[in-house]
Amino acid sequence: VKAARNAAAAGGNRLRRPEPSAEKPEIEAADQAWASRIKAALMANRFRLVHQPIASLVGEGEPMFDLVVRMIDERNNEVLPSEFLAAAQRTDLMKNIDRWVVGAAMSFCAAREKTRVFVRLSVDSWRDQTLGAWLQQQVRASGVDPQQIVFELQSELATSHLKETKELQGLLRHLGFELAIENFGAGRDPAQLLTHVPARYVKIDGALMQGLANDRS
Repeated sequence: VKAARNAAAAGGNRLRRPEPSAEKPEIEAADQAWASRIKAALMANRFRLVHQPIASLVGEGEPMFDLVVRMIDERNNEVLPSEFLAAAQRTDLMKNIDRWVVGAAMSFCAAREKTRVFVRLSVDSWRDQTLGAWLQQQVRASGVDPQQIVFELQSELATSHLKETKELQGLLRHLGFELAIENFGAGRDPAQLLTHVPARYVKIDGALMQGLANDRS
């Protein structure tokens, strides 16, 4: 469409054909390199979980942790999610990473009673028709209480994929898991989202919390 508009603006009887950006082959090559590294790390179990404690502001309660994944490279160096997750999304590897994280989270909870963890799920996992059966199998194998696991969904993605989100919530509720909405308040009409998807937990978007301690209104 852009090429056609440019040709018309130039005047005369002409045709303009868009050429592919030179950056695309470079991005594809980099993605394939990352995909190979991610697959190798999965095969060698070179992923790690970082357990970030969630502090209670109302007194003692059950220990709660936000789980973040790290990849360990061939030289035993830690690789941050910002370096490899985008490539994993573009190369259809997010489901594989999600399953590693969920399995590791269940092992963590099985060894620690009365501990609750928050685990992020990608859109690829939401759409995975085998997710329910796989989760049931993992619960039986680990012996974990499903209520110890809270699956996090980004609010904007949940709003954009509302039908799939509601179906996922029904599946998780049936299996005994909890649901959380993260980045709450950043998307459009967050209250309406909770009407359709009544999550037990919401994680307020950080932008709304800035300056909260000094805001008397």
